[in-house]
Amino acid sequence: MAVSSALPVRLTSFTLTQSRNQNLVKWKTAEETNLKEFVLEFSNNGMHFTDAGKIASSGNQNGSTYSFNHSTLNNQRIFYRLRLVDNDGSITYSKIISSLAEKQNESLRVYPTVSSGQRIQVELNTTFKLVQVYNTFGQPLYRIDQPGIGMVYLDVSNWKKGTYFLVARNDQDQQKAFFTVQ
Repeated sequence: MAVSSALPVRLTSFTLTQSRNQNLVKWKTAEETNLKEFVLEFSNNGMHFTDAGKIASSGNQNGSTYSFNHSTLNNQRIFYRLRLVDNDGSITYSKIISSLAEKQNESLRVYPTVSSGQRIQVELNTTFKLVQVYNTFGQPLYRIDQPGIGMVYLDVSNWKKGTYFLVARNDQDQQKAFFTVQ
């Protein structure tokens, strides 16, 4: 009996282009072996996903390009992932990508806002001098000095269940965001 360790598909890109009330999700593969279909899933919170649609695999061993137009009711942040279904029924998931929220000039964004232990992403679109996370008792749990602009990742895998609030400060402003660990 031969056992193959080859993955049924190798994704080379997974992107989206956002326009009003519609997101165009595109992906490319370098090869496809024994892959039945792609299921595009979406979520409003990055945790609980629903099927947006299915696209059959081309079966092309040299890879293919796919796209899916997902209609949305508003310009809220939407998270996407691909569920790759092999011919034998096994499932693999892609990375998660997301659209921008309607208010694109937000200086601070936190997602997912509900976590079951996976890391929390903090998007800093303004230079902050300090980022701190507090529990519901106001006790500081995490601190980053001079984080700059970009992404900060919080590993909450060992944090207690509960609601936390994040405060980002600079000389002119203070932004707050909440997230929950389940």
